[in-house]
Amino acid sequence: MEITTPFRIFQNTRTARCFHVYKSSLLIGFGSEDEGYISEWEIPGVNKGNFIGAADWVTVLLQDGENIWNASGNDGAVRIWNLPTKQLIKVHPSNAWHLVLWKGNIVSGGPH
Repeated sequence: MEITTPFRIFQNTRTARCFHVYKSSLLIGFGSEDEGYISEWEIPGVNKGNFIGAADWVTVLLQDGENIWNASGNDGAVRIWNLPTKQLIKVHPSNAWHLVLWKGNIVSGGPH
């Protein structure tokens, strides 16, 4: 089987932890132990705007309608953002590292 999809690497000064495609944009979860954020790119390497407010690593992005959920691992929270406005809607206490939409529920997983 031949693979025809090109594999591209885009250099950035921050560590990208996760990715999500939203309409024609690429959402990228960045982070370190002291700062995390989600960046929106419409063109590779061109930042359209950021979702600011994650305390550390953004480990997962999950879309649910016009909202994006993110888990940040060590900071003990799952955040829900409105995609069009980039506004933080709600913060849930959770040590989640993973999120999945399954049978109408957001299911999380992480350390106990």
